[in-house]
Amino acid sequence: MSADPNKNSETRIIYDSGDKRIVFFAEDLNLKSVPDLQEKLKKEVTSEYAFSVETIFDKDSVKCILVTPAAFDNNSQAILVNYLVITNPDNTMSRVSVYLNPAAYNERPFFDSLITRTIKTFRKGKRRLNLSARTESFPVLGTATKMELKVPANYVFTIDKKYDFEVYKLTRVTNYGDYNDMSELILYFGFHPSMLNIEMAMDKYKVSDSDGEFMIQKMKWQNFEDTLGGLILREQVFVDDDIQKDAKIHIAMIATKPTYINELTEAIKGSLLKYKK
Repeated sequence: MSADPNKNSETRIIYDSGDKRIVFFAEDLNLKSVPDLQEKLKKEVTSEYAFSVETIFDKDSVKCILVTPAAFDNNSQAILVNYLVITNPDNTMSRVSVYLNPAAYNERPFFDSLITRTIKTFRKGKRRLNLSARTESFPVLGTATKMELKVPANYVFTIDKKYDFEVYKLTRVTNYGDYNDMSELILYFGFHPSMLNIEMAMDKYKVSDSDGEFMIQKMKWQNFEDTLGGLILREQVFVDDDIQKDAKIHIAMIATKPTYINELTEAIKGSLLKYKK
């Protein structure tokens, strides 16, 4: 279910000077910050991955922490030299990573100066994530048919599109550092879906199917539970010629808690496709 970079959740600024390139890559982390964020970052330092941490901006309900690796992978075509971890006014988190190509890395003193000057211009922005309970409406596969997707509170909605398929995702915003707390809905429209239980090697954890409802029709969900890994998967594929001949809908829910799976199941139950030929 890979797709092109998502312009709704990331921004890339590219500066070229001859064969030298610097890239500023900004993205939402879909996380909520914690009061002791800088200390938590410091605790993530290991012998394999050492870095320094410095708060460079802390006002107007915004905190920006500069993270600089102690060593650089100068064999890479995109060499990470810095990144900013940002706590926004709504307590959600963003990251801005800075990359140099090998030619620019060979002139690091100049580009380090440029990066430092750029970082010093950091200011509070206006963009906020919509985390309210709501309905997202969008056309499907370039047709006049629209999906009205129910979104529970604390989920972000993103869209990835390619020429012959579309992937819509709901991702629950969780607290930084809580790696055992996740929930995601994946809604695929296209012609060649891939079952996640196969891709994630969860087919061996098959449990009983469960009753469900989609488009006011009773149906069965396939369920998989990896109790050791703490992961639950629920999914199903539907053929829908009313959208387009041979079109398929793949709905998959992945979470660490049954309550999240049930929350997403209810969201799908309340969602509708509105067909227009």
